[in-house]
Amino acid sequence: MDKTCEELERELKDAQGFIEALRNGEIDAVIGSDPSKTTMLVETKSLVEERNQLLVDLQESNRRLNKEIADRTRAERERDLLFTAINRSPVSVIVTDTRANIVYSNPACEKSTGYKANELCGSNCRIFKSDTHDDMFYQHLWETISAGEVWSGMIVNRRKDGSTYNEEMVISPILDERKTLLNYVAVKRDTSRDDLFNKVRKYFSSITSHELRTPLFKIGLACDLLQGMNEISEEKKIKVVINALSNAKEGLARIVDTSSVFSDLSSAAGKREWGLTRIDGILAQCAIETRQKMERTERNVSFNVDTGSIPSNTTIRGDRVLLCRAIQELLDNAFYFTPDNSRISLSAYAEQNEIIVIIQDEGEGIPKEKMEDVFEPYYSLENPEYHGGDSAHYMRSGMGMGLTLARMIVNLFNGQLSIENGQECGATITLRLPLERL
Repeated sequence: MDKTCEELERELKDAQGFIEALRNGEIDAVIGSDPSKTTMLVETKSLVEERNQLLVDLQESNRRLNKEIADRTRAERERDLLFTAINRSPVSVIVTDTRANIVYSNPACEKSTGYKANELCGSNCRIFKSDTHDDMFYQHLWETISAGEVWSGMIVNRRKDGSTYNEEMVISPILDERKTLLNYVAVKRDTSRDDLFNKVRKYFSSITSHELRTPLFKIGLACDLLQGMNEISEEKKIKVVINALSNAKEGLARIVDTSSVFSDLSSAAGKREWGLTRIDGILAQCAIETRQKMERTERNVSFNVDTGSIPSNTTIRGDRVLLCRAIQELLDNAFYFTPDNSRISLSAYAEQNEIIVIIQDEGEGIPKEKMEDVFEPYYSLENPEYHGGDSAHYMRSGMGMGLTLARMIVNLFNGQLSIENGQECGATITLRLPLERL
């Protein structure tokens, strides 16, 4: 039966009086005057104990919650730190699903492969596959990582532009607590710079030990001529010797110059970071040097320059001297292999995150089967009929190192250099370098 308002008010008043007595330490007086209130005392003590236990539980829960928040904050901080480290890492990192479909790639991977992140995401790792390795190589790789083991080794992969490069790679399976395979993570280091450094040392050694023999032979020949040509006049002897020594001097100058570039390349190959340099200044300097070289010769070759579309704040990371040398080698090559009454051209433009430099000539072009051979050291397409001592002559003789140097320099600064024949005549060289805007 529901209590009346009067009964509720009376119980409330009794409870308030009981609480007040408890506060004042008059509990015995309260109970003594009304023994029926003993039950209320017991219930109140029980409530107080429950309240105290609740406070203890709340404090413990609060401690655990604070610890969980701190642990989660620390884990998020470590995750962010790890993500930043991976994103800024100079080595490539790729995470795939169990079928080798890419779910994550870091910026270094974009630089080494030429693919953008959105192109890589969702693609299968087979897009990197080159024709270098046989099926057994890839079968062993997959058997190793499918068994939950780590695979490591050297592999030749293919970039977006079709060029191949060597990588030192480690592939690790990611397992959950039940040993179920979740993902694969591949850490890859492009060894192109190491390969470049080794090539520089090899070519430098070759130049100093082999190419020096030619001018030394000419100097020796001049000495023999002086000793053995008694039947001719002194004036003719002097002319012959001067010609021999001039040729030797030119050869030595080319050797010293090329050796100097290889020395600079060797030093640059050991660096990990380069400063910013403006590409428009490099192109302008190369254009001026080319025009000056043309003016010093009697050849009739025109030179067209179209680089005005490049914004003045367009910069790239690299060594200005080496980059100038690479572009100058390409321009020199175009000039030397273009006949009189023809032209060469230099054009450049910015495209997304790249600077594109194009050099065209109107020479004989390059046989299709020799497109890659021209980048090998000491290889030359020169016609022996046109060989001459002056390096500015059409189809002149040279060391055959120009295109080799140019590609090595461009590759050092994460660029690409390719060559193809024009539609009607000549050859077109395309240079691509990653740009950074100020």
